[in-house]
Amino acid sequence: MVELHVSDYVQIICVVSVFGYMVGELFSQKLLKAVCKISASVAFVLHAYYRGAMLYPHSRSFLVGLVFGAIGDVLLLSRAKSTFMLGILSFFINHVFYVFGFYQIGFSVNSFIMRLPGTVTGAWLTWMWLRNHVGSLRIPVISYIIVIATAVNAALAAAYEVQSPARWCLGVAMLVFFVSDLLVARDRFLKRSQVLSALNAPLYFGSQLLFGGCGCSTLMNG
Repeated sequence: MVELHVSDYVQIICVVSVFGYMVGELFSQKLLKAVCKISASVAFVLHAYYRGAMLYPHSRSFLVGLVFGAIGDVLLLSRAKSTFMLGILSFFINHVFYVFGFYQIGFSVNSFIMRLPGTVTGAWLTWMWLRNHVGSLRIPVISYIIVIATAVNAALAAAYEVQSPARWCLGVAMLVFFVSDLLVARDRFLKRSQVLSALNAPLYFGSQLLFGGCGCSTLMNG
């Protein structure tokens, strides 16, 4: 019989909550969406904690990032502009701590620079896509694009620095997080889609579970 750890139970809670959120989104059940989103967010924070996030400097940084991500999730339950601004700020801080975590894992300046053309291009294309739709939020949106592009670049630099499953897992998690944010931006600034919003939930919450899981190993030498 397989013995489950506490982190496994909270991971199961997260998965079930994500499914509930998807149902709530597809059938316009606001209370179900709110309860399940908060539950899933708390679960991915606890998942990281019980996986040993307090053991290493980089995993502590990821844990703090996850906490701010969970706060951002709660704030984005509202579609009010002021609350959305606070949500952007919370996720901005989330990405800052992720960048710091990747820095603590370790990567060379050369490895970081080598990845810049791709991430800068991605950031520029993202802004070209959104610039005519963000209204007065130009500065916050540009700032957010810059910080998430930096996080993606740092994740890929760390992954290429030392070839290891844990580092590549985090690289994939950061890329999926970026794709998830593109879908959020489409929902907020271009066109609302309940189907895409529902499908985005596994991407976002899956990426955060990967941060909690893969981010709690030593990662220094793979």
